[in-house]
Amino acid sequence: MLETPGLMGAIVGSAIGVAGGLFGTWMSIRNSPRGKQRSLMVKAAILCWAGVLGFTATLLLVPPPWKWLLWILYGPALVLFIRYVNRSQIASRAEHKLNRDSRSE
Repeated sequence: MLETPGLMGAIVGSAIGVAGGLFGTWMSIRNSPRGKQRSLMVKAAILCWAGVLGFTATLLLVPPPWKWLLWILYGPALVLFIRYVNRSQIASRAEHKLNRDSRSE
């Protein structure tokens, strides 16, 4: 009986976290212009969700002394992925603006 609040907190907290992630993903895709930029965001979202779900599954399957080492890989990999997507998005925006400007001349 004493474990029930902790279990409920884990379930509700996880559900809120996933809902927030889905909402953030939807907003990122929705606010991206159509075309190459939106396609990039969809691909990035799929890769990110696959990576996070894979990481979570791996944490549940790997025994305790080794699971902590996964964080050493996950943290920098996530930062590098975010930087790559941001730079790709900036390059795509610049290319789109260049194409738009060259057509208007």
